[in-house]
Amino acid sequence: MTLRNGTVATTSGGNSQLLFPWSAVRAGNPNADAQYFPGVTQCSCRYTQWGFWSVDGTRGTDTDYGSLNPWVAGQLASVGQIPTVGTATYSGHAMASVNNAGAVYVAGGNLSHTVNFATGTGTGSIANLGGRSYNFASALAAGSVNFSGSITGTNAAGSLRGSFYGPGTPPAEMAGQFGIAATAGPAYAANGIFLGSR
Repeated sequence: MTLRNGTVATTSGGNSQLLFPWSAVRAGNPNADAQYFPGVTQCSCRYTQWGFWSVDGTRGTDTDYGSLNPWVAGQLASVGQIPTVGTATYSGHAMASVNNAGAVYVAGGNLSHTVNFATGTGTGSIANLGGRSYNFASALAAGSVNFSGSITGTNAAGSLRGSFYGPGTPPAEMAGQFGIAATAGPAYAANGIFLGSR
């Protein structure tokens, strides 16, 4: 399925879903990045793409709905592209659906992720995601293109998972998903995606 410049709408079993890439928004509004996410330097990624999906449906007595949930997808790298020496820094952005003490909104932030392929570890940050910033640590899974880790901020913590995408050694891009929740203070949760290129 190619989504680069179009949307996909489906209806099945009483559920309606809409999946659209951010590139389609940009095609209709070249100023969309600055208009909706000021201060966020979005990844100029070629092998990954991102967007939002929405769902509205009923199954039995349950009703499910959600809107502006971020997604990311791309062309996975191969295991042979993951080096065993050297480092690489990936820069891009993160997007999240946020519930801040009942206020629900979408927020964007700037991402940096430096990977040490010799040690199989990484460190990174998401800056100014709706006025909050986070640091994270990652570990590469042996024999795969995947990594996972923990993410922390002021009175908040969570986890992340990601993969490497595109050509090159090391791969040209990386992307994944994360979730954060409050550990103290007012209720807060952010669930989203990130992507970056080197």
